Amino acid sequence: MSILVVKEQVEADASQSERSVCPPAATADHMQKQEQEWMQRISQGDAESLRELLSVHGNDMARLIGRLTAWHVDQEDILQQVMIVIWRKAGSFRGEASLRSWLRRVVINSCRNHFRMTARWKRKVLAWSQGRAQEYQDRALQVLEINESLQRGLSELSTEDRMLVVLYYLEQLPGDQVAMELGISQATLHARLHRVRVRLKSIISDD
Repeated sequence: MSILVVKEQVEADASQSERSVCPPAATADHMQKQEQEWMQRISQGDAESLRELLSVHGNDMARLIGRLTAWHVDQEDILQQVMIVIWRKAGSFRGEASLRSWLRRVVINSCRNHFRMTARWKRKVLAWSQGRAQEYQDRALQVLEINESLQRGLSELSTEDRMLVVLYYLEQLPGDQVAMELGISQATLHARLHRVRVRLKSIISDD
């Protein structure tokens, strides 16, 4: 094989390597630009852009909703509320944080609102809700992503503690970001993490 042929092969390999490295960054930049365009068009009333956004992020949001609610509610109900918030507040998205982070905050707030409304409703129909408890537990047993013991533990935690576990352990967000999402200090975060670990260990050990 001549030196010229070898040189051409090396250059071709290098060019191919560059092409294999560049697309991910280019793709990420393209997606970021695409997401900003979606939000801008949604703020102007473009329903198709909302559908496109949901085709990319909808499954992640539904999964997060399921985890935050311990799979005791229909994710579609809260996802509908999330869609309404996105539709109404898309214009407030400035791109300072990632769209994924912005959507996560919307999901967290929507779940909190759902829990507040549910709590008020349960106080009025406590007897009925107790009668449906077994149904909710049966639905939780269908979850495959989280083992049964942890699932049971999550369902027995308070709303705020469950959010803490989901964001820190399941979504694997950094501690400072979890603290920011939940509106607490990092000192409070670590204290609550310790308390929750003890609580979960106790619940799981009793199974």
